[in-house]
Amino acid sequence: METNKLQQEIKESKILLISYDIKKPDMDYKVLYDIIKSANSWSHNIDITHFIKTDESIKYWYDKIQKVIDPKDYFIIIDITGQLKQGWMPKETWEWFKNNDGVDR
Repeated sequence: METNKLQQEIKESKILLISYDIKKPDMDYKVLYDIIKSANSWSHNIDITHFIKTDESIKYWYDKIQKVIDPKDYFIIIDITGQLKQGWMPKETWEWFKNNDGVDR
């Protein structure tokens, strides 16, 4: 039964919040940014946060990111699909949510 749940999670598009705290500022994090930007769609208007639309699981993204960051860095991935959102962000971010998640705040 656990396998079916994982297969279902992988097949459904979702909106994920990826936030990170980079501890080693002299490290080249272009690979990390390229991985995140490989999602179906993404928005990055907050310094340490990306929002992505993906068909892949949180575990998939965890495994990809964990391989390229420094062991002292921190990151978190949260599924925010369909959740109400409030905040003060650029208009483009709210438009991205509306176009990719169907939720207008």
